[in-house]
Amino acid sequence: MPPKTVTISTHMLPFLERNEELKALVKFYDRGWHWGAGFLLLYGRKGVGKTRLLQQFWQQQAISDLFYWQAPVGDAAAQLRDFSQALLRYDSGQTSSPAADFSFFNWRAALEHLAHITERSHDTKLFILEGFTDLCHQAMGISSYFQHAWDGRLKEIPNLRLVLTGSHISTMIREVLAYSAPLYFRTNAVLHLHPLRYTALLDLFPTYAPEERLAIYAITGGLPAYLSTFAPPSDIYTGLEALCFAPDSPFLSDMQSLFDERLDNPELCQAILTAVAHGFTTPDSLSHQLGMPYAELQRDLYFLRLLRLLADERSVQDPVASLRVRHVMAEPSLSIYYQHLQPVLGKHEPKETAAVVYNPVHESLGRQPFVTLCREWIWAASVTGELDLRPHRVGVYWHNRPPIPDFPIAAADPQQKQLLVGEAYWENDRLTPAVVRDIVRKSRKLPQVRKEGWTVRPVLFGRRPFTSEVQAMAEAQSVGLVTLAEIEPLLLAARTRLRYEREHPDNDEIKF
Repeated sequence: MPPKTVTISTHMLPFLERNEELKALVKFYDRGWHWGAGFLLLYGRKGVGKTRLLQQFWQQQAISDLFYWQAPVGDAAAQLRDFSQALLRYDSGQTSSPAADFSFFNWRAALEHLAHITERSHDTKLFILEGFTDLCHQAMGISSYFQHAWDGRLKEIPNLRLVLTGSHISTMIREVLAYSAPLYFRTNAVLHLHPLRYTALLDLFPTYAPEERLAIYAITGGLPAYLSTFAPPSDIYTGLEALCFAPDSPFLSDMQSLFDERLDNPELCQAILTAVAHGFTTPDSLSHQLGMPYAELQRDLYFLRLLRLLADERSVQDPVASLRVRHVMAEPSLSIYYQHLQPVLGKHEPKETAAVVYNPVHESLGRQPFVTLCREWIWAASVTGELDLRPHRVGVYWHNRPPIPDFPIAAADPQQKQLLVGEAYWENDRLTPAVVRDIVRKSRKLPQVRKEGWTVRPVLFGRRPFTSEVQAMAEAQSVGLVTLAEIEPLLLAARTRLRYEREHPDNDEIKF
């Protein structure tokens, strides 16, 4: 049976930055689990490219004998009937088409027939079931059916390859990954698909200016489904209007469905995200803003971390021992939404709304989006050898004892006792030599430098070229200067180096 036609996107983007994931799928398909049955879980946010990855995999491997099924919208009975119809159409042993109203009695019977189909063949049978979490939302206990089917029969069929996908991360954790989950430890391969890295935009939008690419990345978070909106001949303004404010906007529907995750208190989760996006990041400030003791927020903070909506920032110099923590948005796109988009939704027509938010969005690039990109430069500079620093951690620097200064960009190499600290200046054409002297002064106050003998390297990052006066002072003070235009080529060089190392490893084995 030929693969089912899969609709991906109106504007198909090139397939990029998924080589490792493809390699993992190939290993899974070829080997299963110890050369036996294989059970793979593929999950990630809506629009991250799960379907596209699978389609690329089976086309690249020329797999024509596969069963692909996507859970339709509907109740549990309608989903089971649709699956039953698709499975019988796939079954080469059926001499006639199934009756229009045919359905297996339950999922146990349906999976039993799936096992029967596989056992009749000596060829590898690939079954892909997309939208497993949607099934879980409609049919209580469906993961238990899969557990019993796997334990009782499916795992003993050596030519079976079963792939489940889902977009609701908390449901995946509850039904598959958690210790108490029915399918815990049944899957022998788990693939969490993340958004594309910034370097993908250098391939997708080579004619855009660097700050335009940064704006696209900040708005979309690197999700391929959103990136396609900005594909040429679109521009930033038109893309922002189409993605975020059109009546059928996938961005808005996805953001509004972030909490289709069966959380106990979605209103509080929304309030936490809004507060963090507006700068209430420390435990005390967050507690004060929400009017609740910090201890009472722990459960909801835990789930927001689990869903990759929030992240914790701890100082790079000693993240385990540090008692201080700051909560930050896990992706720049979430900050953009809660800071600039959500407050104006429904107040204007789409064109007017895009005009209202465009300038604030552009101005906000100098905060989290640019800082995040500067931190990426540190990794890239280490990979390419531009820095002799081998960072164990990259992030932010602070200390529990004020007035020790904070640095939003930092990297620590405890083995060599080296520290890099930096500041990001979006409007760096306004800088003076006094700023350079100040960062040197602050960097020398750090306890690792004064008391423990660490060496420190200050770096200033800016959007535009630095003035000649700042460059002269930086050279005299041994301060690094890096512009936005210099970051991108280094990221590409690091990607090339890492690809070479992955393609020429000492041991090419991928284990599940």
